[in-house]
Amino acid sequence: MSSRRQFVRHSAAALLAFGLIVSLLPSFGAAPVPAQQREGNDRHNPADEDRGSTEFHVAVNGDDSNPGTRAAPLRTIQRVANLGLPGDTITVHEGVYRERVNPPRGGESDTK
Repeated sequence: MSSRRQFVRHSAAALLAFGLIVSLLPSFGAAPVPAQQREGNDRHNPADEDRGSTEFHVAVNGDDSNPGTRAAPLRTIQRVANLGLPGDTITVHEGVYRERVNPPRGGESDTK
């Protein structure tokens, strides 16, 4: 009976070691590449790096004809999604926004 217990212990230890090794393998691979640098990604625009970033504000008491500043916020998240570019900061202030947002520059393709 003692040899059976040893077999079970050794088997469990071997399985644990194997699981640990397999779970660590991905961390020894290549470093992840940012999405903007991946081959075939045409979404990166170097001009965006030079333009700086814009801060937009959205509030339930705003108006979509406003510029989106803190003093004159936009009303809908969709409007700021249409205006915002990569690198911009968007602050959505407290409130209930009942809308469906379809980001024009989100996803896999710029044709959206």
